[in-house]
Formats: sequence, structure tokens, C-alpha cells
Amino acid sequence: MKEPKKPLPKPQEPAPFRHPVSPFEPVSQFLGHSLAAAIGFVGLALISRIPVLILSLIAKWLGMELPPALHVVEELMFWADVILFTVVFASGVVIFLVEMYVETKIRIIEALQRRT
Repeated sequence: MKEPKKPLPKPQEPAPFRHPVSPFEPVSQFLGHSLAAAIGFVGLALISRIPVLILSLIAKWLGMELPPALHVVEELMFWADVILFTVVFASGVVIFLVEMYVETKIRIIEALQRRT
């Protein structure tokens, strides 16, 4: 036999704040995202060097010199990675600042509304 359906629990009253925030939470969150971006771009730099390293190993094995154009390509790939990381990091800083501004503004408005 089927058991009768249990009623759904009543929703709880909302807390005055959405969630408790320590003063260090935004900074630690920002540092964590920055570290993740840095590790990702170091990985990208290493992966993008693999074809050049393979070609240089083949050239050494055959006793040949790498063409200068390959060194230029290698350096361009490195600087493109550095520039891309800078753009991503700067955009992360801007997003962090905007989010903190909006969150602070909302909390101030909520606190003022509770006082009145």
C-alpha cells in the first residue's frame, strides 16, 4: 500500500543578512581566484611550449640549429600568455571591486531600513 504523502516543511524565516560574512572572506575569495588564474596561465605557458621543445629536441638529435624564426615564435607565445594573464587578472580586479561595492551598498540599505 502507498503511504500518505507527508506535508512539506514550512520555510524558515529569512535571516537579517543573506549569509554571515567575515571581514576576510572577500579578500580570501579574491586571492583564491587570483591564484587559480595564475596557476592556469602557468599551465598554459608550459603547454604552449611543448611543440617548440619537441622541435628543439628533434633538432638537437639531428645535430641542427633551430631557425631564428622559431625563437621569435616562442617569445611571442610567452608574451601573449603574459598579456592574456594581465587582462584576465585586471578584469578580475574590476569585477571584484564592483561586486564588493554593490554588496556593501545593499547591506547599508538593508541596515538603514531595519533601523527605521
